[in-house]
Formats: sequence, C-alpha cells, structure tokens
Amino acid sequence: MLLLTVRKCIICDYRPIMIQKIFSSKFISNAFVMVGGVAIAQLITIALSPIITRLYSPEDLGLLAFYVALVSILAVVATGQYQHAIMLQKKVSAARHLTYVCLMLSAAFTLICLLFVVVFYDVINMALEEKALHKLLILVPLGVGAASVLATLNMWFTWTKNFKSISSTHIAASAVNNGTSIGLGTAISLGQGVIWGHFIGQCCAAFYFLLRFMRAGQHDINHLKIRALAKRYKKFPTITLPHSLFSTLSIHLPSLILIGAFSPAIAGLYFLANRVANVPITILSQSLYPLLFGAFNESKNRAALYRKKFFYVNVIFLPLFVAFWCVAPALFAFVFGAEWGRSGVYVQLILPMLYCKFISNLFTTPIYFIYERQFENFIFSALITLTIALSLLYGAWLDDIVTGLVYMALSNVFFILIKLSRAYGFVRLEKNTAAL
Repeated sequence: MLLLTVRKCIICDYRPIMIQKIFSSKFISNAFVMVGGVAIAQLITIALSPIITRLYSPEDLGLLAFYVALVSILAVVATGQYQHAIMLQKKVSAARHLTYVCLMLSAAFTLICLLFVVVFYDVINMALEEKALHKLLILVPLGVGAASVLATLNMWFTWTKNFKSISSTHIAASAVNNGTSIGLGTAISLGQGVIWGHFIGQCCAAFYFLLRFMRAGQHDINHLKIRALAKRYKKFPTITLPHSLFSTLSIHLPSLILIGAFSPAIAGLYFLANRVANVPITILSQSLYPLLFGAFNESKNRAALYRKKFFYVNVIFLPLFVAFWCVAPALFAFVFGAEWGRSGVYVQLILPMLYCKFISNLFTTPIYFIYERQFENFIFSALITLTIALSLLYGAWLDDIVTGLVYMALSNVFFILIKLSRAYGFVRLEKNTAAL
C-alpha cells in the first residue's frame, strides 16, 4: 500500500521539490519559528554533551535515564491526556477550560505521588539497591508536576499560535538544564548533577509557561463546563491515556530494562545513543506535528494531502538519516570520547526504528486522533511495548544487548508500517465515501 502510494506521488503528482510547493507560506512561517526554537534547544544539548560526557560517567547518565523514564511515564498519567483535546477546540473558552482540567489533574496527581514517596521513601530506595536515587527520589513527583504542566501549556500555546513563546521556552530550558549540569559537575564533582540539571530546567520552563498563561486573559472557571468537557472527551483518559502510556513506555522501557537486566553503565551508553539520535526526530516532530495535525484537521481532501506530505517528507529527510547512520560509530568516539564509542554502534541498531517512529508521529498520530481510532492506536502501542520488552529480555537472557536491540528495532518497524498503511486507509476511505 505504501509503495503504491509513493509510486502514485512520483508518477501523478511530481513537482520540483521546493519548500514553497510543499507547504503554504503561513505553514512555513510557523514551522520556521517552531523548528528554530526546538532546533536551538536541541543543538545546545548536543553542543554541550561532549563536556557532560567528560564530567559524568556512563553510570551517572544511566541514573539520569532512570529518573527521566520515571518522570516521563508518570507525567502521561497526570493530565489524563486531556491536553490533546485542546487542539480540537474551535472556541477559546473550551480550550481554556480543558487546560484547567489538565492543570487540576496534574496538581492532584503530583500531590498523590509526593505523599507516596514521603511515606515509602526508605522502602523504595532499599528495593532499588544500586539504582537508588536516594535523596533525589523526592524530585520525581515534583518533576512529574513540571513535565505535565509543560505538556499541557505547550498544547495551549500551540492552539493560540503563540509559537514564539514555545520556542523561547525550549531554548531557555535547554540552557538551564545543561548549564546546571556542567556547573555542578565542574564545581563540586556532583555525580547526580545531571539529574538536578534536568529537574531545574523543566521547573523553570513550567513556571514560565504557567506565568504566561495566567497573564493571558480572563480565567473565570465554570465548573459545569469543566465537567461537561471532561465527559465529552472521556475517550482521552480511558483510551488515549493507556495508548500514550504504552507509547511512552516504548520510549523509556529500554532504559528501565537495561539498567535492571544489565547495568547502569549499559543504560547510560544507550541513553546517550538514544538522546543524540533523537535530536533530529525531536526537532522535526515537535515542530511539524502540531502543524500537520492542524492541516489534516482542516483539509477537505485528506487523502491527497496525506500522499503529498508523505512523499515529500521522506524525500527530504530520509537521506539525512542514512548519512547519519553511516558515520555514527566514528562520530560518537570522536565527539564524546572513546569511553562512549559503543553508543555509536547502538545508534546504528536503533536508527531505522527511530526514523519510522518519526514518520509515524507525523502521519498516523493525527489521523488516529481525528478519526477517533484511539482504541486501535492503543492496541498497536501495547503490541510495540510488548515486543520491546520481549526483545530486550531475550537479549538479557543471552547476555547480548546487540541481539536485543536488533529484535526491538525490527519489531517496531513492522508494526509502524502496518499503522501507516491503516492511517492512509482511513483517509482514502473517507474520500471514496464522500464521492459516493
């Protein structure tokens, strides 16, 4: 199906590959602002990573991966995933009240997590043994609060088309994150400085977003409207939340399994590989996803739009990923130090999977939301997460991380290709139905 789609684009819809032919001028302008901010933020991280990898050991980054995984997974639950419904609103009042729903849920969930950590602090650290965060365990619930506020208000400012605020916040958070990590690592040789850097960067960004939101205008809260909207979009906490949870698990589960089945050092090497390889994916996905979501949501001919965007996006970006794949091992050893050269090999193993995820995020996620196919999306996410766990556990049983990563990548690519085919089937069916 996908090959036929690409062939049709080549034969029937060929045009010179120029950016102005792909997107409207307004689309390009918004994309430029979003890409610029996210790109600068990510490039700050990459530019300073050679310093961080020389200040911190793979074990330190392994514990950072553990902290990030815990915060990211719990943050999915905190908002009930109602923030995705913000993008579907036509009126500012409805969008604002859905934002209130997310912020209230986030505050309540953060408080519950904080009480749980305080009550079971010693038990949790004893159970984690060498992977324990010790005193930094208290940062987990606070980090969950910051991450969930960021996720909510990022959608709000996207809905209001305040792309400059989003971009500037990404840049500031990255600068604070990496600056704090380097400062703590240099001044007092604090091995957990990378965790503090991540936490402080997220908190600063969340506070800034919250301050801008509160100053934005009227904030009269209609509790009846909040309940009505929560009921109207109940599919988001009941179906989208489990799907998002499995999606987030699929991202962070490798770090959790590697740190448990292998060692914090192996988890740290994988964390660096995944972090660097995800830079182009993060830049492009966070920048283009909201814009493509809006384009698909407003389009009168989604099938044609899907074909055109799918063709041009792959023609432009696939060669860049192939080039990165070829030089990854040598590049990592040169840039980050010989100790981190193994991370480049891990990049080669997982990069095909990451590219497919990038394409899937642009071309299946918005389609599944628009056509309210959340349950099917959830099934795919569950299958992908299950195969990730089985692949890595099989690799751990063989004591061979390479085998585990290869099986993980292949299984992910297989399911993502099916999802892409299904998403195109939805928009094509709508076109045929409309024609009838």
